[in-house]
Amino acid sequence: MHFKFKLGYIINMNWLSISLISVAMFSLVTIIDKRLIVTHFPSASSFNASVGIWNLISGLIVLVFVLPIYGVPSIQAVLISLFAGVLWAGGLSLFFYSLRFEEVSRATSLWMTAPIFSSWVAVSFFGEKLNTMQWFAIASVVIGALMMSFKPVKDGGVKFDRKALLVLSLASFVTGLAFVINKEATNLTDVWTTHGVRNISMGLGLFAFSYKKGVISDALGALKNFRAMMLFGFAELLLASIAAFLVVVALNMGPASLVATVSSTRPLLVLILGVSMSTKYFNVLGETIDRDSLLVKFAATLIIVTGVSILALA
Repeated sequence: MHFKFKLGYIINMNWLSISLISVAMFSLVTIIDKRLIVTHFPSASSFNASVGIWNLISGLIVLVFVLPIYGVPSIQAVLISLFAGVLWAGGLSLFFYSLRFEEVSRATSLWMTAPIFSSWVAVSFFGEKLNTMQWFAIASVVIGALMMSFKPVKDGGVKFDRKALLVLSLASFVTGLAFVINKEATNLTDVWTTHGVRNISMGLGLFAFSYKKGVISDALGALKNFRAMMLFGFAELLLASIAAFLVVVALNMGPASLVATVSSTRPLLVLILGVSMSTKYFNVLGETIDRDSLLVKFAATLIIVTGVSILALA
């Protein structure tokens, strides 16, 4: 089998296997992030600052290695990559904030509706066209997102969570815009340089958006706890870095639309993990797992995943 990416020979896997491993890793990262934000960090801001500092460091490390190989990119490429990073920082900040008050399975499903906003931006400003099936997919994603915002209550009724829908819709919109701008950046320079520059501005953005008096001491205080430090290191420094690298490998080995489709299954895996970690025998997340809630969650998640998949493939 011919692989476009040289490391494909070393990894000796096809793009589908690599994409699935990346999805599994990112799903586990999301679960651990929820645990860290709720249990170990005093605020979402302190967690954002910690993630921001790591992204800044990792971006600098990437550029140290790639600039001698690919050379210095154009000013336009740098500016667009920096803008993409700021947008990513905004989307992640809102998502991390939502994890303070929303279940991780619901938050992930709503956040992963970003492709519909990417499509809207691409159609409105970059002249792309959508066919009938893609518009149908967008409608189904919107329906799934609305379903996920209705929560069954004890008296048998339902509650519409406006706050979660507003925050996560905004996070999804900003993330969707980040996807489009990131794509424009890769059209101007290589993927690795874009990744390095974007991580630097994303790190600075995460830190800036979350900065307030005492945020650094709060972050350092949280990471002094051995368990918190180990979880953060495992999730953000190890798993997230490997998963992001595997996405690059998969995109170089397989069709971008199919890689994106596989990536869109993350909410379903997060839901399964969230439910399995919220049972009476092993409850570390506190997800609502009564019959009505699970029915709504699984139905809405499947609708969203199916819609995003059709949007990528149609």
